[in-house]
Amino acid sequence: MSYIDQVGPEQAFAAFNDPQGRFIVGERYVFCNRINGTVLAHGFNPALLGRNLASLRDARGKPFAAALIRIAVTEGQGWLSYEWFNPATRQTEVKDTLIIRVREDIVCGAGHYRR
Repeated sequence: MSYIDQVGPEQAFAAFNDPQGRFIVGERYVFCNRINGTVLAHGFNPALLGRNLASLRDARGKPFAAALIRIAVTEGQGWLSYEWFNPATRQTEVKDTLIIRVREDIVCGAGHYRR
């Protein structure tokens, strides 16, 4: 059972967005999107809430946001690697992200940067 199932989407998204909460640890944070790409929660950048990022590309031009959603929708969950800004080092690095379809129209993920 996911945290979203335990407490409901609104409370879960608030917890994922809380900079002092348990879902943000250093460079690691949770994000959730609707399957259309609209951001519902983003632990690192709350300014993204409500924006549609389905066409977002990584530092090398890879359309990773659409790929993450596609993995979650077609496989239920999976991993994807892409180049992304690391808030801890303030540099672009390879990030490995696990994405999971938690509801019919919601996908959530979290990742870590390679060192």
